[in-house]
Amino acid sequence: MEGFLDLRLPLWQRRLLTRGMALIPALATVLLLGEGATNQLLVLSEVVLSL
Repeated sequence: MEGFLDLRLPLWQRRLLTRGMALIPALATVLLLGEGATNQLLVLSEVVLSL
């Protein structure tokens, strides 16, 4: 991340940023669409990862 984007962040900020990028969309989906949407989110993530 540092070399590609030329960002100089302390380690704790980099970890917070990258983990937040993973958790925030999942949390927003559950809060907005309910617990039933977790199955759809899981299938969508599997499709994207398979591509």
